[in-house]
Amino acid sequence: MTKLIVQGEMGGEFELATGKHRIGRSPHSHIQINHPSVSQIHCELSVDPLAVIVSDLGSTNGTFIDGQPITKAELMNGQVLHVGHVAVILQRDIYDVVVPDLPEAVPDRATELADGTPCCFHHETLAAQMRCMTCSRLFCGACVQGIGVVGGRRHYLCPVCHNHCAPYEWEGRNGGRRWLGGLVTSIKKMTVRFLKPPRAEERPGRRG
Repeated sequence: MTKLIVQGEMGGEFELATGKHRIGRSPHSHIQINHPSVSQIHCELSVDPLAVIVSDLGSTNGTFIDGQPITKAELMNGQVLHVGHVAVILQRDIYDVVVPDLPEAVPDRATELADGTPCCFHHETLAAQMRCMTCSRLFCGACVQGIGVVGGRRHYLCPVCHNHCAPYEWEGRNGGRRWLGGLVTSIKKMTVRFLKPPRAEERPGRRG
């Protein structure tokens, strides 16, 4: 709510709705101040939700804000407006406006390599090899952590939601099937050969 409070013996309170309000000694003024120093139509207040603007309308004794003469100026909450010799104070309800913190904009993420191969969620230059079965994100082999299970198969965990990942198979644009996945780390079995030592060749006997 916006109010204009007139001080002194001419005291009174006037509520200011959005719009224009003329102040003067004339009974046709929106806000009548019957004082000899106030002109018939002295000044005008333009009120909107954000500001109150005061315009002097050619008054005889002038219009002042905090002692400074004005022709047109903004009247702030709590400032003293002098209409001639009459002091008037603007009173506005102050509301705290809370602006929520907005998340930072996330730049567009590449989803495939130049040849159309789907890329890793974390590494835009590496082909996807594994797919999370829960969040459906694609990852390269370096991103997915494998854990061994005693007596069972090796399991791979999604680095985002920590659920199960499986090898990712992609069908190329030409319809041909390409395997980009397989296992993140190929487990190679090494065979140790035990070679028998060669037989010692018999030396030729000496002739007597």
